[in-house]
Amino acid sequence: MAKANHPLFSRRVLYGGVIILWLAVTAATFALYLSHSLQSARLHFHHIESAAYEQIAHKLVVAETVLDGFAAFHNDSQDIVPSRSRRYARQVLQRFPHIYALEVVQRVSPAEVPGLELRMRAAGFAGFRLHSRHGQAMPVQPYYYPVVFAEPLPPRFDQVMGLLVDYQQFLAPAPGLRGAAGEHRLSAPFQLLEGPMAYALTQPAGLGRRLPQDQVERQFGMPLYVSVLIKTDSLRPGGIELPQGMTMSLRHAAPDPEEGGGVLFSIGAGQRSGLESWLFPRLTLQNRLHSAVQPFVLHSEWQLGWMTLGWQMLAAISLLSVFTLLLLMLLVQRVRRFEVRRVERESELYDLAIHDPLTGLFNRYYLEKRMRREIEQHKHAHSRFGVVFIDLDRFKPINDAYGHDTGDQVLRVVAARLRNAVRQRDTVARLGGDEFVVLLEAVASHDRMQSLIAGLTEAVTQPIRLQSGVFEIGASIGIAFFPDDGESVDQLLLVADKLMYVEKQAKKVARSAVVSPSL
Repeated sequence: MAKANHPLFSRRVLYGGVIILWLAVTAATFALYLSHSLQSARLHFHHIESAAYEQIAHKLVVAETVLDGFAAFHNDSQDIVPSRSRRYARQVLQRFPHIYALEVVQRVSPAEVPGLELRMRAAGFAGFRLHSRHGQAMPVQPYYYPVVFAEPLPPRFDQVMGLLVDYQQFLAPAPGLRGAAGEHRLSAPFQLLEGPMAYALTQPAGLGRRLPQDQVERQFGMPLYVSVLIKTDSLRPGGIELPQGMTMSLRHAAPDPEEGGGVLFSIGAGQRSGLESWLFPRLTLQNRLHSAVQPFVLHSEWQLGWMTLGWQMLAAISLLSVFTLLLLMLLVQRVRRFEVRRVERESELYDLAIHDPLTGLFNRYYLEKRMRREIEQHKHAHSRFGVVFIDLDRFKPINDAYGHDTGDQVLRVVAARLRNAVRQRDTVARLGGDEFVVLLEAVASHDRMQSLIAGLTEAVTQPIRLQSGVFEIGASIGIAFFPDDGESVDQLLLVADKLMYVEKQAKKVARSAVVSPSL
């Protein structure tokens, strides 16, 4: 029986291991790329937010600076000069486009209203009159706060000039602010008469700073106020393209709309799918602009998605991964083929090492190895087995008369017959020349042994028909039993050989006795 050699790993295990390794490497590659992409997205998000923050902060600073300059321009005069104020305002608006309008509001008592209306009509505003925003009747109150200057004038300027401004909403000092900032007032976003949303930034001008001892000023404000009107949309950052899924809004830091709260603008670039919102993180930044006068908060969000990773790079990594898998499979296939060839070669070498090259039977090396194993097994089982030593009779004359080729053919025929005459578990070996040994396992009875010996003898003594002729040979047989005749390989072979020799000599004596009388 040949030794069963197998590759170190089966095909299933080998390919399975390669696929698991490939999956692990691919997952690690995608994880590294995902980490890099998320880090790049965070940097890009911070860059966009910082650029927007700088633009908005600059516009807010400009608005406050323009307001301070416009207030200083009217600081020494209680009654404004429209022509001078308009030239100044146009220069400011031309330089700073995000400033929508400059206005002046004057505090007047009911007794001063007729005189103000006459002066304004004389200045060119023929239909000037004090009026409320929605055409409602003028309420009775100690002081009114009409708009007496606006640049630019809208097409229906009569709707703006003389418009009464709510003191508490637009002019009263901002609560919680001290110093110069306390003189400013930021309104909540409101809708202009032209339609767009805007907010007003107001501070007193005219006769100077508020006098604590002036009861009127403490209760009803300064005689003159200047305002800067800014469209909320003008604060949107320009030249910045938001990526898909990103939103940005500017809102008042105060939660109460009556104190200037509300959203000034909100911009966004597309929406993400529900799957993307579930799979990818959402980046959020909230920064308060450094302005005590305009306490705004810039809120930015970016819902990352598939486009964040970059389809081109994902496709490249996927193709590279598939190509790597194909290379690994080809490499495994070649290694597998080499391993199979190596095992087959080892099996061939092993077969050559344990088989007789002429007959294909086991040789002496394998026979002794098998006998040692049987000895160990039968020692523990306390059973016996037999060793049959066979030497061919009348073989040497055939070899001498017909040549070695014919002799080799006879040996092959005998070997095949012996192999067919024994059980599958028995072992037939050729020691060399015309000597054979049969290892009979687990022979329980003497009758069974005699039956097996008779089969062996009959197999050998049957006529052998070859092209060169018909040959009849015999066999001398010696039998040794374990453990009766020996407990080692050498002892058993020696006993069987001696018994075979005794039988061969007896046959020679018998043949001599038969031949002698005829002589």
